[in-house]
Amino acid sequence: MFQMIVGVLIAFFTVIGVTEVVRSGLRYFLTPPEGRVTYMVRVHGRDEGVEYIVRALAFAAREQCAKNVPVIILIDDDMDAQTRQICDVLAGELGCVQVCKSQEIPRVINAGA
Repeated sequence: MFQMIVGVLIAFFTVIGVTEVVRSGLRYFLTPPEGRVTYMVRVHGRDEGVEYIVRALAFAAREQCAKNVPVIILIDDDMDAQTRQICDVLAGELGCVQVCKSQEIPRVINAGA
């Protein structure tokens, strides 16, 4: 009975180890190059969920956000004043977020390259 429990535990930890190695390898190979814009979000009108979206993207790109490179670009597509204020606060707080108009996208992308 004891040998069976130990065997199940060893098999369980082996599967977890192999899964972690595969996951780490995929993260290494699928991570975009540094200094590149990885996410662009168009914000239109009153968008109450923009903070949750931006924070989720910042969490997904936390390694690049730590270096304060523009990883997330929020495109101002006639957003209201309250949404713009939320976006500006997020840009100041996270450091990797930049807010711009549609016409400024080429300038923002070329400045980051």
